[in-house]
Amino acid sequence: MKIFFSSPGRRFELIRILKKEIKNSYIIAGDHSKLSPTFSLCDQTFKLPSKIDSNYFEEILKICKKKYIDLVIPLIDYELEGYARFKNEFNKNQIQVMISPLETINLSIDKYKTFLFLDKHKTIHKPHTDLLEKYNKKNFKNDLVIIKPRKGSNSKDIHKIRKDFVFEFSKIKGFNFQDYIVQEYVEFDYETTVDICLNSNHKIIELCQRRRLKVRGGEVERAITTKNKEITEIIRKLTKIIKFFGIINIQIMTKDDRHYICEINPRFGGGFPLSYHSGANMIDHLKYLFNNSDNDNFGDSRYKTNFLMLRYDDAVYKNHSLND
Repeated sequence: MKIFFSSPGRRFELIRILKKEIKNSYIIAGDHSKLSPTFSLCDQTFKLPSKIDSNYFEEILKICKKKYIDLVIPLIDYELEGYARFKNEFNKNQIQVMISPLETINLSIDKYKTFLFLDKHKTIHKPHTDLLEKYNKKNFKNDLVIIKPRKGSNSKDIHKIRKDFVFEFSKIKGFNFQDYIVQEYVEFDYETTVDICLNSNHKIIELCQRRRLKVRGGEVERAITTKNKEITEIIRKLTKIIKFFGIINIQIMTKDDRHYICEINPRFGGGFPLSYHSGANMIDHLKYLFNNSDNDNFGDSRYKTNFLMLRYDDAVYKNHSLND
């Protein structure tokens, strides 16, 4: 099986797991930087354009056609919409892409659209959210609010301030009022990320809950697997009203035993290796998702709870010319 990883960056362990689980796999990766750490693990690598536009995906399609790629796996948020739009072009060339439908991608990456959609489903809790240009402090119960990009990623450009100073702060920062949201600040007790694998009929095959213990730079550094029946039920409700495909992750905040949808990420999560090592071998499903074979339905049944992940920094060392 030939697999193309798009912008793998530091996803070293994910690629190592995939090479272990899918025997005779041939891994090709593309990134805008030749210094991507994961390149040292791959069988072949390509430098991609730095700008993500239609030319970017046309270049990837050329690579995939030339190398007879079977499956493309996107790994960063900024690429997801483009892959969803170009999916048919890949499929015409017998190349599968692990991507949810375009309407799902647009709903997921735009946090304001996510809130408006979930607001119609009163049984799924979420922090109250206003578009910055429509902000009204009377809509917010707490004195503190969060201002963040409606299409942000990796916890970048997030600000916690008093709700009385939202407009003044935003003007000083020079925010585009249509591109930012204001969200109720929840002093949550804990946050849970749920890794989920769904088939082509958008049905859950397997899921695993991992509670975040420490986060650095928007990515989990320490976590432990848990099994909360209420959270599993929320995930089942959400995946019945939104059509997902492949391996995704959803983040849930919990305050006083009340669970709030925080983020929907229709891609691999950075902490996915914990789910794998705890027994939720979702990589194994990839061999079946793209050849119309049936998958066993594991739900949340086969991973170990109270299984801990403690991540640390590692490095790749090799000879390199500054002219490369």
